[in-house]
Amino acid sequence: MSESKEMLESIYKNAEMGRDSIEYLTQHTDNPRFRDALSRQQVEYQTIMDDARSILGDHGHAPEGVSGMAKGSAKMMVGAKTLIDPSVGNMAQMMIDGSTKGIVKLTSELNGYNHLDSNVHSLADRLLKTEQNNIDQMKTFL
Repeated sequence: MSESKEMLESIYKNAEMGRDSIEYLTQHTDNPRFRDALSRQQVEYQTIMDDARSILGDHGHAPEGVSGMAKGSAKMMVGAKTLIDPSVGNMAQMMIDGSTKGIVKLTSELNGYNHLDSNVHSLADRLLKTEQNNIDQMKTFL
């Protein structure tokens, strides 16, 4: 379970950063179409977090989650970038950048593990697909 636990932690943190980033961004836009897209993405991130938490719990673990410092840094970055450019296109670009980083990190971690439980690998694949779908959706706002 060691590799699977590490992967689940990574999945959880990736989804948590996505969910929290959306929370920060929605405070900076009144565009209803963009807010709706972000809301749907936020629900998917939360579902993935819940699934990761559940699998960890089945093995007697709880997710550690993203540190308060990392969350604070992300919130300040969103605030600064939207202060400079409050456009929906800029916010969509921030989401694309975050999802791309998530894909790279998750793919690298997946390639480093040889003994993942099938349900953990499946959840990682689902998150990868979610991130790619989110990128594709955000491109419509550029």
